[in-house]
Amino acid sequence: MSLSRQMLITSALLFTLQFSLFSQEIGTDSEQTIDPASIQSENPTTPVFRFGLGIGAVNLIDEEGNNKIYNSIRLNPDLAIGKFGIGLDIDFRFTLDGDSGTTEFKVYEPDWYLPGASFKEYFNLYLSKFDYIRWGQSGDDLFAKIGSIESATIGNGFILGGYTNENFKPQRKYTGFRFELDTALFNWPYMGIELFASNISELDLMAARYYVKPLGGIQSPVFSGLEIGINFAVDRNPFFFVEDLYSTLPEFDPVIVYGVDIMQPLLDIKIFTMALYGDYVLQGTSSPTMGGSTGLGGSLIKIISWNMGIIIRGNDFVPTYFNRTYDLDRLTKYRLYDNNHRVPLQEKGIDYKASLGFNFLDGGISFVAQVNGPFASPVLKDPVFAPWEYPHIMALFTIGEGIIPYFDMSFWYDKQGIDSASALISADNALIGGRLNYRIQSAVVSLQVDVKYDPGLPDDWQVTTKLETGIQF
Repeated sequence: MSLSRQMLITSALLFTLQFSLFSQEIGTDSEQTIDPASIQSENPTTPVFRFGLGIGAVNLIDEEGNNKIYNSIRLNPDLAIGKFGIGLDIDFRFTLDGDSGTTEFKVYEPDWYLPGASFKEYFNLYLSKFDYIRWGQSGDDLFAKIGSIESATIGNGFILGGYTNENFKPQRKYTGFRFELDTALFNWPYMGIELFASNISELDLMAARYYVKPLGGIQSPVFSGLEIGINFAVDRNPFFFVEDLYSTLPEFDPVIVYGVDIMQPLLDIKIFTMALYGDYVLQGTSSPTMGGSTGLGGSLIKIISWNMGIIIRGNDFVPTYFNRTYDLDRLTKYRLYDNNHRVPLQEKGIDYKASLGFNFLDGGISFVAQVNGPFASPVLKDPVFAPWEYPHIMALFTIGEGIIPYFDMSFWYDKQGIDSASALISADNALIGGRLNYRIQSAVVSLQVDVKYDPGLPDDWQVTTKLETGIQF
């Protein structure tokens, strides 16, 4: 079925939903809309149940390796009771194909059946039907989550920063794990622990941080915030996402990254905050390469967030080894990691890094941009296979519900290997995407487009589009 026909069906469904909702509004002026979030804020133990139904179309790679349009019916029930929450993400994807007037119903097989798959692969397949199971929120004294990981950072983010396990959605979904515990939960504010796993069925990428707050008992918003942490991360299978490229998997060592960090608030007043941070990190075990980072970060009048600093690299050291695009460029980074005993691919040096963010209307409009790169001129001069020699830019822009009537949207851009102005619009070494939602009462139309650079694909990059009509209540 063509995409244009899918759009026509989707538009018709939206019109039907709008008409039915409009009809239900007649004679209900005395009724008031209740926000589930406000219910919980007034009574944290009150169960809040929401349900989402999405009908749309998405292009996926079929079993023959071709892009194909699939119909999608997605169910998203969500239940929250106090700090506990659970959400499902069950997607029925299928095609209605046929010749000579016949129609054949065909389910997207990888959603339910994986021929020859191992127990771990099936475990991940069905566990990923849970969008999340959580307790609390990140930053609470106790937080735990199993499910999709939108963004995970350990400590200052110099080892694991902004990582997501969603880079291969909607084709493949993985279930991760996050856990945070601060002993302030027990009225003893002196230490804590953070744990992370990108895929609990495979346990390939894992990280942990143990930290102490030696001045936690002091009644000072500045000095009591001093944190000193020990960080450790390991990727047991750096070839996990590209195993199908090899008839026999090459010999490899796991990626091991470890170090210490410190964070000391310097100023904490209503209109301005500032903190000093630092990291010292080793990559590898037999002949580890070293790197460090230091800088300042904070906020201004709770609207502007900022960060600036420098990175000191040893030969072939990769700052923030496990970042947002890690699953897409594992091989590129592993070339550096596994090059300890050879002529360096990347000479030691000093990098700059800076970020700036804006947050308006209580988060209704937000923008954040980050740039980092080396001060030195490139040596290999290959922005595709040696992107670390060039600037790296990340940006996210969001407009929430209520700012523009009926619409909310977000756009993201993550680009490595920027060797010229024209590279800014190239899909190589990039994640480019956007999501646009149109809402009338409980009816939602959502359009999402992702452009991903993936060296494991024959054409290096993949465009994924998704159009969906849904109901949320």
